[in-house]
Amino acid sequence: MDEQFDRAFSQIAAQPGVKGVLCADSLGLCIKESGFAASRSSGFVTAISTLAQKLADSDSIYVNPIVTIETDKTTVLIQQHDGIVTAIYKSE
Repeated sequence: MDEQFDRAFSQIAAQPGVKGVLCADSLGLCIKESGFAASRSSGFVTAISTLAQKLADSDSIYVNPIVTIETDKTTVLIQQHDGIVTAIYKSE
């Protein structure tokens, strides 16, 4: 795996309040996961990101919406960039 990717992944996972990180490819296959994030969620995370892009401005090919899912205990941030979907699980 790319050293720059691993370094960025580790930096995100080490941020205060981050309980887990998941990265998946555009097909929903898990690339890497840590902490609270489960690889079995990678397909769902990719689908949510893909649907959010369809809801966003369709005239631009550079749309990368951020989806936020909030529960009583956790917030999940989902965004796709350069073909990789990232989900960050944060504690409230």
